[in-house]
Amino acid sequence: MTGQPKKQLHEQADGKQRIMDAAGQLFADKGFAATSISDITEAAGVGRALIYYHFKDKRSLHDSILRRFGQLIIEAAQSARSYEGTALERIRWYVVQFRQLHVDRPNVGRIAMRAEIEGTLTPDLDVRVHFKEVLSLLKLIVEEGIEQGELRSVRPEKAVHIIMAMVHSVVMMHIQGQYDDDPDEDIDFAMSILKKGLAVTD
Repeated sequence: MTGQPKKQLHEQADGKQRIMDAAGQLFADKGFAATSISDITEAAGVGRALIYYHFKDKRSLHDSILRRFGQLIIEAAQSARSYEGTALERIRWYVVQFRQLHVDRPNVGRIAMRAEIEGTLTPDLDVRVHFKEVLSLLKLIVEEGIEQGELRSVRPEKAVHIIMAMVHSVVMMHIQGQYDDDPDEDIDFAMSILKKGLAVTD
C-alpha cells in the first residue's frame, strides 16, 4: 500500500506528458481552433477526465505548452550567464541548450508561429516577452566580455541580435533536416565566424 501513492503520481505525470505531447503535435499540425479535446484524447490514448484533471480546458493546455517552453528558454539563458568560461564559451553554451530544447520539442516553435498568425497568443505568451529577457541576459554576457577584454568594443545590443540570428539559423536548419553534418560541428563553425568578427585578436 505504501508504494501505491507514488505509483499513482507516476502514472498521472506520465499521462500529463502524453497529453502535452499529443496536443503539441495536433496544435502544430492543425492549429488551436481545429484541434478538439476528442482529437487529443484519441492521440494521447487517455480519457477526457485525465485531461480535465490536469488542465482547466483546451486553452489552458495549449498555453501550458508555450509557457513552459518560454520558461525553459529563459532558464537556458540564465544558465549561460552563470556558466564558467569566456564570453564566447558562455554564448556557445546557450546555443547548445537552445538547440537541444528545439530538438526535444520540435512542435513548440510551430505552435507559437500558428498562434501568432491566428492571433491567439495572450500577452504573457508572446514569444517577444520571453526573448526580451533572453536578450537582456545575453547582452550582459557581451558587456562582461567587453569589460574583461575578451570581446572588442561593440554595441552589445547589436551583437546580441547577430548572435540570435545565428542561433536561430543553426537550430532551424537542423530541425528541418537540411544539414547532414554533426550539429556540434555546425555550432563550432558558427562560433568561429562569430569569434573572428567579435573577439579581440592579438
